[in-house]
Amino acid sequence: MEGRKERARKYLYTRGPEDAMSFAIEDGQDLSVLRILIGLGAKVWHTSWNVACYTGNFEVMKFLDSNGYWSEINTEAISCAIRAGQLEVAKWLRAHDPPAPWDMDVTNACLVGWAKAAGVPLRTEKDDDPNYVSKEYQPGERMDMYGQQPKDLPQPLRQEITDWLVGEGAPEADRLASFVQMVKEGKGRAGA
Repeated sequence: MEGRKERARKYLYTRGPEDAMSFAIEDGQDLSVLRILIGLGAKVWHTSWNVACYTGNFEVMKFLDSNGYWSEINTEAISCAIRAGQLEVAKWLRAHDPPAPWDMDVTNACLVGWAKAAGVPLRTEKDDDPNYVSKEYQPGERMDMYGQQPKDLPQPLRQEITDWLVGEGAPEADRLASFVQMVKEGKGRAGA
């Protein structure tokens, strides 16, 4: 048990109470270390969920949920799952009562995966933010979304994710199918 306490203290000391949980989850620490971190004052917030969703760690997600941290989830959680190809995580999040919220970033995460795989340029856009500066990513260039690189996914999984998003009526999913077709055909640039 002492080794776990020391690991927890190290996360708190090196990462601080704001980020200790997220880094511990990303590093695959077990639930006993996470419990100790919480006991020592580490904050559980949306990044804890985001990392658990990106890594596909159902054990941590269920732990966060059963310990009353569902209220900390935000719209990035499903997007993180999609970027990492964690479709079952995304489905679990949407099946939860209440379902995890989502926004157009979940659809954009899917589009970024298609553009990356097809080697076509991608331009970022954000209609709801007048101060946002659009950026164009060239094939092979790192395309971070909230600090996480979309994983290289096999085409059948990308298609399954696309079909699920469209079927679930994800935000902006009505445009997703045509964007994916355009990217598959290598026509022009994709916009996310």
